Amino acid sequence: MTSKLANRGLVVLLAIACPAAFAQAEPDTDAYDGKWVVNIVGDKTRVHAADLVVGDFAGSWRDVGKGSQIKGSACRGKKFPITVQVSQRAKLAFTVWGSAVSPTCPDLSVELKPVDAKTLEGTIGNDQRVLLTRR
Repeated sequence: MTSKLANRGLVVLLAIACPAAFAQAEPDTDAYDGKWVVNIVGDKTRVHAADLVVGDFAGSWRDVGKGSQIKGSACRGKKFPITVQVSQRAKLAFTVWGSAVSPTCPDLSVELKPVDAKTLEGTIGNDQRVLLTRR
């Protein structure tokens, strides 16, 4: 009996001390699955950099060149695989695996938040601003 009370006390103590450990995680969503246009956004510029397809926590990033973050002839115009790390209502985060095509192509981290049902905004790689628009 004493053991059961001690265990309950420990669980209560942990729940108070570490609420994040007991909080329910936000569920994953497929709301961002589909086709997107990727634009790199500057002060007064907006350059089409890639076409993105997201589905089932994976997808592809097709570099279109002009506004690309993926530089070099081995990289330009190529299709790169992506892996989605977070797909929740409040955030989409994924990695573009440039190195899967060539060791000279960089891998990029992209983190986004929804602006509205057809637009996501965030950062890419070196903290450059990026805007995704649903096709």
